[in-house]
Amino acid sequence: MYQELLIKTTFDETLRRCMIYADEAPELILIQLVERKEIALLDEIVDRIHASTNRSFVLVGVPIIDWCKELMPWNDQAVDRRPESGKYAPQVLALLENEILPQLYQQYGALPVVLGGYSLGGLFALWASTRSSCFDYIAAASPSVWISNWMTYVENHPVQAKKVYMSLGDREEHCKNRYMKQVGDNIRSYHEQLIRQLGGDNTVLLWNKGGHFQDFAFRIADSYSWIILHV
Repeated sequence: MYQELLIKTTFDETLRRCMIYADEAPELILIQLVERKEIALLDEIVDRIHASTNRSFVLVGVPIIDWCKELMPWNDQAVDRRPESGKYAPQVLALLENEILPQLYQQYGALPVVLGGYSLGGLFALWASTRSSCFDYIAAASPSVWISNWMTYVENHPVQAKKVYMSLGDREEHCKNRYMKQVGDNIRSYHEQLIRQLGGDNTVLLWNKGGHFQDFAFRIADSYSWIILHV
């Protein structure tokens, strides 16, 4: 049974319906950035997490309307040619920090928070952790760390999370797109950087079978499960 949390964004005045699944006496808050069509997969994600772990949690699906506008930390013409692409990530971060999390804390207590996402959602989660201390753990499945200037940015902006999970499909770096094919080298380099920063026990890079669009729900669930099993 899901509850609903209605949030009106200040940057585009849309009313967004966050979906909340809550176990009894939850121990963690899991935040998942989702497209509206992916909200239908929340049941699969919750079921797989339950099958893999024995801890209680709250999972919150936060709808994203335009991934490139709202989740890219800056403009990258190779991803989206619109000038407004990458414009609203700071506002989405403020929405999480100042509106969504306070309401969750009020209802469930000041629990540790896992911020998760897939693709640009995973990229946003990693970026948000360099800008905010609100997120104790990061679960980034197939994050788009191939965008321009990512490696330069993270060299000077360490994460503030305690643990970071990253995964990638083993076919993702073998694509034809000359920009996206950098994802393998970049995620390996970033993982090494996270090991130096957090220690080898506090970060992991796991490889899934297939390309970028394969087994979305399972990859997301597994990212949260790893965090839950290691806290």
